[in-house]
Amino acid sequence: AKFVVVDTLDSRRRPKHLVKMVDSYLYGDARMVLSQLTSALRRKKYSGEKLSGWTGGLQQEAQAKRGALAEKMAAQGEPMGFHEAFGAINGVLKELREAHSISPILVNEGANTMDIGRQCLEIADPRGRLDAGTMGTMGVGLGYAIAAALSDPKSPVLAVLGDSAFGFSMAEIETITRYSLNVIVV
Repeated sequence: AKFVVVDTLDSRRRPKHLVKMVDSYLYGDARMVLSQLTSALRRKKYSGEKLSGWTGGLQQEAQAKRGALAEKMAAQGEPMGFHEAFGAINGVLKELREAHSISPILVNEGANTMDIGRQCLEIADPRGRLDAGTMGTMGVGLGYAIAAALSDPKSPVLAVLGDSAFGFSMAEIETITRYSLNVIVV
């Protein structure tokens, strides 16, 4: 496999160890670069037939993993673990979407809560999830929930936080309450 990075930040401004990890570093807007690459492949009459077996295998593997994840989320273990809890939350999210046309903005924070939540918690809208990102800074979840509620007062915000993440920012519950923000914290 070859790794290509498309970035608006020049590779000279990136840490050397990150640049060395990739095969090609392309400077530019991702949409424009992908459009240029696609045009070049069309001009060369490239077809993806060589990759169809590989991509088919990836799709089968992804489907198997989705099935295994669904089984974990449907389990009824005691005490309830992350997967069972997220399965229950997904049930509520699905009902809100299907029965009421409501799609909350999801804020997800905490070590395991965020990592497992990225796999399990389904979002319906692009950019419908906020989390601490790859650096995993804890304590930002309720601040993100407040910002999301203020930026779009009509959309409900669901903040799913781990215990330590909640501990870092629980005082923000007072702000959410004082301003009657449309935020639910789990």
